[in-house]
Amino acid sequence: MSPDTYKFMTRISFYDTDAMGVMHHASFFKLFEDARVTWLRDSGLSQFHYPKADMVLAVTEAHCSYKKTVIYDQEISIFMQVKRTGLKLLIQYAIYDNTNNLVAVGRTEHVPMDKNLKLVRYPNDFKVALEKEKWIETWP
Repeated sequence: MSPDTYKFMTRISFYDTDAMGVMHHASFFKLFEDARVTWLRDSGLSQFHYPKADMVLAVTEAHCSYKKTVIYDQEISIFMQVKRTGLKLLIQYAIYDNTNNLVAVGRTEHVPMDKNLKLVRYPNDFKVALEKEKWIETWP
């Protein structure tokens, strides 16, 4: 992946695996969430998100394409990129194992909502910060 993309590293927890020690397919979406929340914090954008603000990035679509199995305690890296198009926030993820094999590719779409689940506009500072994010058209 490009050095311009955000990178989040973690290990596969036992509770994320099935009886065979392989990571359960639903657990990939938890990894996407972990990477997204960490990116918000590391980018200084968590101040715009609930519970620090009234806005939440509601998931409107989620997709994952599984390429290779991942097992308990395996170290992985999650790369992600973010792009805003109107009210939609597009996030793409690429997960690699510790030997640099592509494990999964995913995508989530989000919209900003208030605590009453009504669509809202992004705060200007949030939009300015998103404009600095790098977007690579060819993703794994």
